[in-house]
Amino acid sequence: MRAEGSTQVEQGEIAHTPEAIQEWAPELRRRFPTGRRAVALEQSRGPLVFASSKYVRPSGAKSDGPDVAML
Repeated sequence: MRAEGSTQVEQGEIAHTPEAIQEWAPELRRRFPTGRRAVALEQSRGPLVFASSKYVRPSGAKSDGPDVAML
């Protein structure tokens, strides 16, 4: 994760459970209350994508390169 205007990069992992996502998403909103937040997932379907769909929506991009550039 990298905040706009910062060069510091944070890394982390969250469990692939609805409970972990329900804790993580509001925390992300709390830390960055204004503007948009971008989240990249390396999968197009599955439990993590389904559970996170409550908080994020897909970009529709089909390749990693343009996804990274967009973020």
